[in-house]
Amino acid sequence: MSETQSSTAETIDSVVFEEIPDNVQVPGSYTEVQTIRAPGSVGAMPMRVLMIGQLSSGAAGQATLYKNVSAGQIRQLFGVGTALAQAALLFVNAAPTVVLDVVGVAPSNGAVAASGTVTFSGAPTAAGTEVLICNGVRIPVVLTTSMQPSDVAAAFASAWTATVQQATGCTAAANGAVLTVTASEKGQHTNDIDLRVSALGSDQVPGVTAVVVAMAGGAGAPDVSPAVKVVANTWYTGIVTCLNDQANLSTLAIEGTRRFGAMVKLDTKIYFGFRGTAGQALALVPNLNSKWLAFIALQNPKCAPWMLGAVLAAVCEPSLNADPARQLHTLTLAGLTGLGPDDVDLFPDSVRTSLLAGGVTTVNVAQDGTISLERVVTTYTTDPTTGALDSSWHDIMVPATVSRVRYDWNTFVRQSYPRAKLADDGSPLANVSGVVTPKTLKASWVARYGVYANTMGWLDDAATIAPQATFTKNPTVRGRVDSQLPIKVMDSLIVVANVLQLES
Repeated sequence: MSETQSSTAETIDSVVFEEIPDNVQVPGSYTEVQTIRAPGSVGAMPMRVLMIGQLSSGAAGQATLYKNVSAGQIRQLFGVGTALAQAALLFVNAAPTVVLDVVGVAPSNGAVAASGTVTFSGAPTAAGTEVLICNGVRIPVVLTTSMQPSDVAAAFASAWTATVQQATGCTAAANGAVLTVTASEKGQHTNDIDLRVSALGSDQVPGVTAVVVAMAGGAGAPDVSPAVKVVANTWYTGIVTCLNDQANLSTLAIEGTRRFGAMVKLDTKIYFGFRGTAGQALALVPNLNSKWLAFIALQNPKCAPWMLGAVLAAVCEPSLNADPARQLHTLTLAGLTGLGPDDVDLFPDSVRTSLLAGGVTTVNVAQDGTISLERVVTTYTTDPTTGALDSSWHDIMVPATVSRVRYDWNTFVRQSYPRAKLADDGSPLANVSGVVTPKTLKASWVARYGVYANTMGWLDDAATIAPQATFTKNPTVRGRVDSQLPIKVMDSLIVVANVLQLES
């Protein structure tokens, strides 16, 4: 056999056919189609979001999963004006192309609804429009000079129509000069419903004073564990919780860790909102210290925390799915314009620095009321083993990128070597189709790292870090290769520090 013939035979022998048998006898040309991945591309990662909240009305069953809900279904399943319905509607409006599944849990036994009051005094010295705001909804009432405080309270009670009740999630009743506002559902989360007099001068009538006592007295938090169990084996890239009490957040933090486990591979990110002072928000973080939880904290926003969490997820998930390493700075929280805190309640730069360092996501509120993300961070701040400060998982892009790389590498291995045999490095079969060696796997990893770094921009320093990977055959378990795969997530431009030197 000539040298040319030998080379041709070797090439033919290396081809592995899945459909064409070796013993075919009938003359003809036979071609099978095999799907391979383009070497410089990555596959799409599925995206699906789960929302968990309390069932207070509607047709939904407890701990029952409802898939791919629409706006019409949300109102029918979860009621109108409930926290769960408000959050779900905001999500589907802000991210209409993202699949949203919802599961609700029963209220706790003995749960109590929050209530607040507005006490009026004085009399209008001129006709005008007075405006109350409840859960971000404006309730305007025209006042005349003939009205007394009890008339003003009664006018607001009359203006609190069924439409207002549905939008705010609250009812209202007048008793003398006092307007009492009560949450339509029960639970401690209803304490976070905002109630205020509009701060705009055009929304206030001279001569009339309104003193607001904030919503309070709500008690009882349901247990999200039944909801977690229902979807224990379902992959969600993001989870929104409408319930932000410590016990439920701890449950979800544990669930996030379980899902990230190597043998589970159901990586997720968990979003929620928080209403309170900077100190209260920072006090929440050490009890969570989770790589998977991210939340926005605002002081006296006009919207409820469950609204913040829903829109945070709706904005973050599509962006991180498209490019997990790209920061989220400047992205607008759709549907929440005008519902941020008043200027007096905005956190200054120094406080936002402390919040970010402490694991709390911050936002910017523009003069037109637009709320945009400033920096999205996780609640992970401390190494749980040593207790030392640890910033390795600080920005939410880090867990998002790690998950994306792991997903793509696992997919690549499954698709590239689905039925491969394993040989030692240096084996004469090393370059034969259908046979893989540790050295082959390392070459594949180095190539993939190059795609992640140089094509996708997810990782950095490919030339130095990718070759540091190690692949070795397990000495005791046949058919197993053990590897260590160091990676460096691409940095984000967070701070530009300049010295402007003026020559004199």
